[in-house]
Amino acid sequence: MKKELSYEHRSAELASTTGSRIPLFTVMTDNVVHGRWLHPQTTKYFIATESVKAALMSAGIAEEKLVVSGIPIREAIKKQGQRQRKQFGLVAKKRQSWMH
Repeated sequence: MKKELSYEHRSAELASTTGSRIPLFTVMTDNVVHGRWLHPQTTKYFIATESVKAALMSAGIAEEKLVVSGIPIREAIKKQGQRQRKQFGLVAKKRQSWMH
């Protein structure tokens, strides 16, 4: 049985077999690092936190390939969070968990 490759791995395989120079970017929204996201053909990794950056560097990924960009959030969700912080008197810079 042939192992199914992730989208990232299929894209990287295509680039390496065709000689393509199309950049391959990976946006990691996980807070843990696992091999599914890693591939030597990846041009840049957009990651959520400094701790993920440290873990990727420990795994051998060059620092110049890493961009700590946070997790993308739609503007509507961001505004809802701001309203709820105000409603409940929460401080914006402190860590908080939101559950819906």
